[in-house]
Amino acid sequence: MSDNISRTARLRQLLRRGSEGSTAIEQAAGADPVPAAPEPVGEKAPPKRVCPRLPAWVFTLSGSDMQKMLDYSGVGNANRAVRREVPVADTIPPALTVTDYLAHRQRSVAIRLIMDCAEQHKPGSVLEFVRRCDADELRRVWAGTVGAEALIATATAGPIPVLALLAAELLDRAHRWQDLGELGRAAESVGYRANQLFREYVHADEIDARKAAWGQDAKVPHQQRI
Repeated sequence: MSDNISRTARLRQLLRRGSEGSTAIEQAAGADPVPAAPEPVGEKAPPKRVCPRLPAWVFTLSGSDMQKMLDYSGVGNANRAVRREVPVADTIPPALTVTDYLAHRQRSVAIRLIMDCAEQHKPGSVLEFVRRCDADELRRVWAGTVGAEALIATATAGPIPVLALLAAELLDRAHRWQDLGELGRAAESVGYRANQLFREYVHADEIDARKAAWGQDAKVPHQQRI
């Protein structure tokens, strides 16, 4: 009889322990899981088909030089032996209204605000230039400069979003300047400094190799004619 009682007591203890263990497991399962720490995500640059890359020397230009490059339309004779007529940077397009005229002038002020800031704040890429096409960003860059607020207000006043249009214009030009020929002609339209920077960017050996290849291609039809 005592053996049965002891066995019953031990069985109850085992059942009690089992029920306590299962309860603890259920409580642990029902508890909210501890959120895992998010994995660090690095910033990804937009693809070139959306935001093209340009050589760094382009963004060392002054605001006046950058405006000349943007205003270059590629009009002229394709023959490099003939001197091309390049448009004047300050040429005003046909203005339909006074608002159009003022927007063109605001564009010039905006280009200078972006490119002629302190050296450590100059944009270094197409993406940084586009980011500067924002009034708040320009205020941050020009903070502490006397009269900066008035200049930014001058560039952004009116119904036409000049800064947004300037960002779109640079993106369009940058896609064209992916062609080294287009970039070289735009640099030539600016003047000596931009032209020299372009020549330093394109390695001299590469230019000579291209000239040699062109010379060989040019001799073939000439020999055939003889």
